[in-house]
Amino acid sequence: MTKEVSEKEFNKKVKTQKFKGVKNEAVKCKPKKTPKAPKHLFKLHTVAVFVGNIGSGKTNAVSLEIQAYNNYGSFNRTFIISPTYEYNDPLKLLGADKKDIYTDRLNALSAIADIKHKILEMKYEYEEAVEYKIAYKAWKKGMDTPKQFAILQRANQTTDTTGFKKPPKHIPWPSPCLVIDDMSHSDIYGAQRSNDFVNLVLTCRHIHGIGCSLFLLLQSFKTGAQKVVRQNARQFHIFPTHDYSQLKSMYEDLASVVSYEDFISLYKCAIDGNKHNFLTIDMTADDEKKKTFRRNFDEFIWIEGMGVDGKAEIESKEVNINV
Repeated sequence: MTKEVSEKEFNKKVKTQKFKGVKNEAVKCKPKKTPKAPKHLFKLHTVAVFVGNIGSGKTNAVSLEIQAYNNYGSFNRTFIISPTYEYNDPLKLLGADKKDIYTDRLNALSAIADIKHKILEMKYEYEEAVEYKIAYKAWKKGMDTPKQFAILQRANQTTDTTGFKKPPKHIPWPSPCLVIDDMSHSDIYGAQRSNDFVNLVLTCRHIHGIGCSLFLLLQSFKTGAQKVVRQNARQFHIFPTHDYSQLKSMYEDLASVVSYEDFISLYKCAIDGNKHNFLTIDMTADDEKKKTFRRNFDEFIWIEGMGVDGKAEIESKEVNINV
């Protein structure tokens, strides 16, 4: 039987002594390129999970969020895996190319493999565009090498020495995102060991040196996705539910920064009787106390203290951040 440890035992005096050795400090590396993001939203790349029943507003919420990123220039390509895409108007607002939409539920893992390959192609296309621009600038100055001249000829499919196409002034860094909707209990969320989707979740921030943000829409938290998916998600958006066992599971996985009672108080405050409201939990918040929890996307909520009646006093504040 496990012996319970008292609070007193945790507070024993511990002595320390510094000595000359390796310091635990950040190593100096070249900063990696990451997509820009509006200050009122979340850092990219990310894994965001939306959990709610049918009709709760998950698709509407994810559409609003990605449109905000798109309007800011955060993403420049959207992939969608959803067997119900044709009947889901909010997803159609995301501007995904027809070839980047996958609706075959039975071939979901093949879709994941195809998307990973397309992300690799995006990297190659970017590198080729940068290489062409450098070669073009050198050629205009009369300082191009034979290799650079060959690059220009190959790209323009010509042996002409005067008619090379001018490259664009700005070459955008590839920044894709992937939305997965209505795929619960499909192969994507299967338990097989060689699951390409699980690998994508684990590597999405750095995949092919580019990264890809994931937006996952689920009807159930614990049975809807693998544990590794839940552990690697950075934002959770929890919609109204009467199943408190689901909330308990979410709390155990996500909200250890507060007590369970405070978590339920925050959840009730976020929902506030509106069937389309949701509690957002941001695992990357720079202020753990006051910015971890939100009502929807635009209102921080937090526990300031305990009231005289023993109930948590909830404070809320609308987000007012210049983008």
